[in-house]
This record gives sequence, C-alpha cells and structure tokens, in this order.
Amino acid sequence: MVSRKIVAIIFILALGISLATAEEIRHHEFDTNDINRLSLDIRTGHIIVEHHDQQVISVEVRLSEENEGWFRRSPDLTNMDIRQSLRNSQLTLSFDEKHVDTEWIIRIPAIDQFDLNLGVGAAELDMIDTDITVNIGVGAVEMNLALARYGEIEMSTGVGDTSIRGARSIESNRALVSSHISGSGDGEHTVSANLGVGSAEVKLNQNTTAGL
Repeated sequence: MVSRKIVAIIFILALGISLATAEEIRHHEFDTNDINRLSLDIRTGHIIVEHHDQQVISVEVRLSEENEGWFRRSPDLTNMDIRQSLRNSQLTLSFDEKHVDTEWIIRIPAIDQFDLNLGVGAAELDMIDTDITVNIGVGAVEMNLALARYGEIEMSTGVGDTSIRGARSIESNRALVSSHISGSGDGEHTVSANLGVGSAEVKLNQNTTAGL
C-alpha cells in the first residue's frame, strides 16, 4: 500500500516536471538599407521594442513551452524559429506555433512604419521613432514615446481602458465597458492602437534624447 508521504512526493515531482519547460533562443539581424517598414504577426507573446542607432533591426526571441498541464505532448522547440519575409521594403516577422510562449526583444533605428498584430500578450514600445499601428486581441500595450516626435494618437478597446499622459490635448470617451481616447503631441509620427480586451497606454516624454 502506497503511503501518503510517497503520494505527496510523487505529486511534487510531477508538478516540478510540468513547470520545468524547455527553452530555445533565436537571434536575427536585418540590414535596414532595404527596409522602411517592420511588421510583427505573433500568436502569443511578450514583445519589447526599443530604439537604437545602428542601421540594423536586431531581434532576440526566447521560445518556451506553455505550462498547460501534464498530459499534453510537449512541442519540439529544437527546430522552431520565426518566419521572415521581405517584400516591397517591408520586413514581416511571424510566429504562430501553438503551445509555445514567446518573449521578444527588438531594437530598431528610425524607420517609416511599425506594425504589431498580436493575438494574446503584452507589448512595450520604448522611445522608438516611427509611425505605430498596434492590434491586439487580448492583452496590453504600453508606449513611452518622445513628445517632439509624435502627433496624432488614437486608441480604443472593446473591453478595457485607454490612457494618454503628457499630450497637448486629450479627448476621452468611455461607454459601459469600452474606451476610446485621442490626443496629440508636437511631432509628425502617428499612433493607432486597437485592442479587443485589455489596456492601452501612451506616455509622451519631453526628454527627446532618452533612447534616441
């Protein structure tokens, strides 16, 4: 007869195995001489996008198994990588594998346009220098941007909150569960963000040298 102590030890070991997921890291660099637009199409993940002065787009992606139970077959991360395509000066990076979490750190110079299409997850955009379009199904986006470089800002959520700080003018409309906000800074770049469920926040920073 198996004792309660042994049963407890088996349970703890099984829990530890379920939480000890495999992990792979991928690195990519793309010369921006022929790129003026970056588009991300990601099923689920956490994305950080930062400015840098090098004329390359630098991408680091950490792939790990979702923790969703003991009896599902683990995905084989060994040969997984992001998909990439370059067409008409637009670089598109995508990842849509199921049961895999992704963490992205992307560094970009000044470009014309940045697009993010994210199914579930969160994004942080820090002092980048480009027009921005964000579409998220469920999640959140936070943007720390230079007041001098950004003009028209418009964000909406079907369910959730929106906020803008540091803008010259702000108009906010909130229904029962939805939210819409617009504002403007002193620059020419634009921001458009639409979320099904979640939150969207923009902070306009007067320190134009931070991150740029």
